[in-house]
Amino acid sequence: MLPLALALPDRFAVAAAAVVTQTLVEVVGMLVYMGCR
Repeated sequence: MLPLALALPDRFAVAAAAVVTQTLVEVVGMLVYMGCR
């Protein structure tokens, strides 16, 4: 989903930013979860 979001036109910049933010939150959450085990 991330490459698709980054390929969107400028008028969809907010949607692209939301997808990038969601991806970063998921990665950080996974790292925290893995680190706490």
